[in-house]
Amino acid sequence: VTNAGGWIKPYNQQIVVTQCGTASLTTTNGCQGTAATITYTGTAAPANAFTWNFHGGTVVSGTGAGPYSVVWNTSGTFNVDVSVTQSGCSAATATQPITIFATPNASISGTAAVCTGQNNTINFNGTAGAGAGYAWNFSGGTGSGTGSGPYSVQWATAGNYNVQLVVTENGCRDTATFAVAVNAIP
Repeated sequence: VTNAGGWIKPYNQQIVVTQCGTASLTTTNGCQGTAATITYTGTAAPANAFTWNFHGGTVVSGTGAGPYSVVWNTSGTFNVDVSVTQSGCSAATATQPITIFATPNASISGTAAVCTGQNNTINFNGTAGAGAGYAWNFSGGTGSGTGSGPYSVQWATAGNYNVQLVVTENGCRDTATFAVAVNAIP
């Protein structure tokens, strides 16, 4: 400040400039009804304020900067948003899409009791897309068929067996088991 006589009085004020953290995140595609992982990848310190929006997802675990485990009960593509407030400074909101795939259904059926050497037709009754994979285990039985079947299976030895099917599609999987009693021929 300068007065009319030329006298100068300095005045100083310290100004603190705070760097605002960035808001960014990564997602991993998931399966309907199974937890997907959401990870904060920005520069804000974990002690700051984080505001998340999972657009229909249910948080299973995670707070603050995360990471978060989130479940969506329907398939589709959803956005995940995060914004950060650091020392009164708000970073722009970051948005990342996540794809939630439908989980296949691995339901199977057949005849519950057969004789040794008798064919048992095992059917796939579930739902899966054209690109699904089918891993069958006939518990010692021999069978013929491909993909989702049906399969014709025989067991040479009497006993109780479990037929198992694992259906995998887009990284999502479901397992079904069907019990078969194989009786000895009298």
